[in-house]
Amino acid sequence: MARRRRRRKVMAVRLLLLLVAVGIVVSALAFFRVAEVKVEGQLKKYTAAEVKDVLAVEQGNSLLLLSSGALEKKLLDALPYLEGCSISKSLSGVVTVKVSESDDFGAVKYGSSYIVVNGSLRIIEVASRVPSGAAVIYGFDAKEPVVGELLQPQDQDYSTEELQQLLNTLFDAGLGGSITAIGAADRLNLVAVYNGRIYVEFGTINSIDYKVRMLLEVVGNRLSEQDEGRLDLATPGSGVFSTQDIDELLTQLKNHESD
Repeated sequence: MARRRRRRKVMAVRLLLLLVAVGIVVSALAFFRVAEVKVEGQLKKYTAAEVKDVLAVEQGNSLLLLSSGALEKKLLDALPYLEGCSISKSLSGVVTVKVSESDDFGAVKYGSSYIVVNGSLRIIEVASRVPSGAAVIYGFDAKEPVVGELLQPQDQDYSTEELQQLLNTLFDAGLGGSITAIGAADRLNLVAVYNGRIYVEFGTINSIDYKVRMLLEVVGNRLSEQDEGRLDLATPGSGVFSTQDIDELLTQLKNHESD
């Protein structure tokens, strides 16, 4: 009998603890609710209202049931021009969304459209024209694009590794927006056009970090803003510039588009 009473007491205590726990959870769900959603960060492609629409978080929603990680992924999937985002919640009910957009993009000609990619060659969108500040990529024959996935070549023997490394190096050097075109047809002589007037020959992807630093040094210290022509950086340490008609060089680059 004593053992049975002890067992009943233990079960009663466990039931009481369970009821207390349930009460705490119910109270938390009832009291910790969304009062406001704030969007912070400089936006050009999107508006704060668009960000909020994608989140679909409304006043009165339970803070405890909101997953910051899931909401961040939802934003990045729906708004591909976002470079990053972070979401935080406060006990006062304020949900703060910090977002950043990237200005570093390439645009691959695809029929009458352009496949817009970031430095990792992830497809941002398929646009009817080149977005402002994007570098037009010539000499790349792309498969049918799928937004959110990586750019794929038609030729399975073509590696995108060099193009991705070139884009990353140029963008990391702060040249996004200054590079107006890229030539990827010849992997032994990768090309970029700086500010629409300097035709830069990098040669192979080898020592590309050094070559890009050399580009910055040449355009920053050796050339004027009126100079136009060809800059040979294929041989590290050379940096040979020759005046040449930039329109002729650009025509040469575009003719390689279907090579």
